[in-house]
Amino acid sequence: MSPEQQGILETIARSREASHSLVQRAQIMLSAHAGDNNKVIGQRLALCEETVGF
Repeated sequence: MSPEQQGILETIARSREASHSLVQRAQIMLSAHAGDNNKVIGQRLALCEETVGF
């Protein structure tokens, strides 16, 4: 992931105007990029592991 892409995702992840699903997807992508596995991401975001993996 390029620094520009990461910056865009960080902006979306903090957004109060973007849809909830878009914010969650950005948070998932940033966490995965940081090295977190699906189980950890799911626990942090209150999502099931399978949802994170899609």
